[in-house]
Amino acid sequence: MPFIDDVEQLLKDRIRADSPQQFSQAGTVWKELRLGFYYQDENVADIVAADIAVQAAALDQLKLSDNVLRLLQRDINLDTPVTNAINRIFVATFVPEPL
Repeated sequence: MPFIDDVEQLLKDRIRADSPQQFSQAGTVWKELRLGFYYQDENVADIVAADIAVQAAALDQLKLSDNVLRLLQRDINLDTPVTNAINRIFVATFVPEPL
């Protein structure tokens, strides 16, 4: 299972690559801002969230179902703070350990 720090780094790298000027402006509060600060299109935010989840799951050779990705995309939007997006992506990649 990927760690939340892995998800954070993946999303940070993606935002920095996609929106370098906004990321630079955000500085140390980059996680506190909403995804809409970095992305202007809801579909792009959905694609980014799903892509980061797929990448995070792949760190442990896991594959997420289409249903999980659809629910994640429905749950994340331009109004979602980055820190909440990180948490939601992490939860989507969580695989419980057997007792």
